[in-house]
Amino acid sequence: MEPNFSLWNNKLGSQSIPTTGAERECILDPLRVNRKRLRDMFSTGVAELESVFQSILSPSTLAELQQIARPEEDRLCYSAELWVKTVYEFAASYQKSVISRDHIIQALAPLFRGRALTFMMENRNASTEDIENNIESLCLEFERLKPYLLQMWK
Repeated sequence: MEPNFSLWNNKLGSQSIPTTGAERECILDPLRVNRKRLRDMFSTGVAELESVFQSILSPSTLAELQQIARPEEDRLCYSAELWVKTVYEFAASYQKSVISRDHIIQALAPLFRGRALTFMMENRNASTEDIENNIESLCLEFERLKPYLLQMWK
């Protein structure tokens, strides 16, 4: 993102890219995932990396993460909006080198697990088309919050 800032900072929206070949529906084989383990890795990561996250994340984003990471919460709901803010705050922190860039990247892993678990739960019984629509919706959320990234980047 850094070396190409001038290419992306003023762009609005997105456009479809051309594809070739026959369209075909992707067949998704069932995959067994240990949801409890993913949940625990997320919750433990949020608790253990709090001091690191204080250097990377805004107080409001960190507070929201701590709220959803509470073990007594029945169902993890790491919203698309919170995920996009998290990613953008990590990107801006990486660009500013607020701490070691390696530590920044490693600190994102437990948060990714939380978002992945939420995505899997949201799409557990979804069709391929529904999953594609949900991914497109996430992409649109990244577009919608781009001003937030630009604000932090500068």
